[in-house]
Amino acid sequence: MALDTRSLLAALFLSYVLLGALSIAFARLNPHARAIRAWGGALLVFAAGFATGFAGFALGSRLPAFVSITVANAFGATGAYLTLRCARVFRGVEPRDRIGLVLLAAAIVALAWFDVVHPDLAARTAILSLITAALVLRAGRTIGSARAGGPAQTLLAGLLFVVAALMAIHGSSVLLTGMPGGYLAPSAYYSFLLLAYLAAGIAGTTAVLLAEIELLTRGLERVAKVDMLTEIPNRRGLLAEFERELSRAQRAAAPLALALMDLDHFKRINDEFGHPAGDAMLREVVKRILATVREHDIVGRFGGEEFALIVPGGDREAAAWTAERVREAVAEQPFDVDGRRMQTTLSAGVAVLGEDGADWDTLIEAADRALYEAKRRGRDRVVPRAPLR
Repeated sequence: MALDTRSLLAALFLSYVLLGALSIAFARLNPHARAIRAWGGALLVFAAGFATGFAGFALGSRLPAFVSITVANAFGATGAYLTLRCARVFRGVEPRDRIGLVLLAAAIVALAWFDVVHPDLAARTAILSLITAALVLRAGRTIGSARAGGPAQTLLAGLLFVVAALMAIHGSSVLLTGMPGGYLAPSAYYSFLLLAYLAAGIAGTTAVLLAEIELLTRGLERVAKVDMLTEIPNRRGLLAEFERELSRAQRAAAPLALALMDLDHFKRINDEFGHPAGDAMLREVVKRILATVREHDIVGRFGGEEFALIVPGGDREAAAWTAERVREAVAEQPFDVDGRRMQTTLSAGVAVLGEDGADWDTLIEAADRALYEAKRRGRDRVVPRAPLR
């Protein structure tokens, strides 16, 4: 059954304006949600195209065909390119897409040629539909390859693929059969196509919002488990990593050790050079530690100038050897921070699963006692075993 084309265009215009405004309002609440802002901009451009097309139907011959057809389709092609920009923003890469710009330019040239220079409704519609399909398909592939993951990303990519397929089918059918009814003539086919665009706008906005919320949630989870100064796990992140390694060690009956490491007399660094310099030095210390330990060893900031090292598959000797290498790496030469040379040393204590404890708390307590013993003996040393109480 064919629906009234003007009514469908009006519904598309109103829905896309509302969805675009909603998307931009969401982005204003969270400046980091750049993808939803780009999506809102694309929706508003599409809405301008629907409004121009509706005006052509409402005003008839009083509105030049160049405005009601050429301009309306130019808005549509531009909206498709902006959808691709949104996908690239979502993926976290440069928004501008050179291939997309070439396709958009080709669409504009085709519009000008087949609407003004050599009018051919079928050729213009077919070429524009196929180019728009290519832009939307490229957007879907970009979304699908993003690292973010999650069901919302999959939904959005799949939705874009479906829209691209509808546009490609439309363009191909026009190439094969022409347009006997004229531009957007009332028919069941056009009614279905416009309704599909309406559904795509609603579902797409929902998917983008959900995808942004997923990204925000992951960001909050990262903030909760990562030390923002050094970008290594904080105490909560260390506990999560330890529980994972503990489970693996228990299943495989493998050794597991950890070390607590503390910079010696670090307060003097802050007092002499200031806290910003101290923070910069902590970052440099972490770089040396990470360059020294094995790839699968886990380093985290336990608090202040204290760090924890989890050694999967390592016994006491291996953990002490690793901690000793870290100690040497920190002490071997001064740190150059903003042109100033700063020197520090490191003390460490080691604890081993089974011998010193069976969980995080008991191992940390044992490693802390060994660390205290290293401090008592004069600092700048590794104590591999906590003294007896």
